[in-house]
Amino acid sequence: RKTTFYLASCCHPDVFEAVKGFDIKIWHSNSDTVRVLPKGSWAVPGGITAVTRAPFLAHLEGSRDITVYGADCSYNDQPYAYATAETKCDPKDRTRFFECPPGSGQLFRTEMGLIHQASNLGAMEVVFAAKLTDTKLEFRCGGLLPVFLSSTQPLSNFEEKTDEVQICG
Repeated sequence: RKTTFYLASCCHPDVFEAVKGFDIKIWHSNSDTVRVLPKGSWAVPGGITAVTRAPFLAHLEGSRDITVYGADCSYNDQPYAYATAETKCDPKDRTRFFECPPGSGQLFRTEMGLIHQASNLGAMEVVFAAKLTDTKLEFRCGGLLPVFLSSTQPLSNFEEKTDEVQICG
């Protein structure tokens, strides 16, 4: 089996069972919490989701040309890639529509977690360009992310106009 799975140490045991027999590399999420990790372990920085940590993990593994696919940070009808998804999100984190850039009329269906993911990916783009200059980081996707990344406005400029529409800009 040639596939390598990079699993966060916090994954449910069923995930580890599902990939039994494959090459598995375990990593730990880097956080403000001080803790002792097993020798040889990686504490991976990079934001709030697996997709925001994956480029740092790839860099730690030696990759210098990193392309992230499908991190749209928005969705059409179904917010998750799999039909049986369950979320324990706060009811305040319901689906919202964001206009980005402001005044464009371009609305994206999303939720606050995905907005924060877009913001994290935008910050990563800056970090990779300024600090990890030997590494190319590229995002290939549609949806909100490429529009957000090309915006000159920070996330703090998102302004809620109604319960269902927020404005980027």
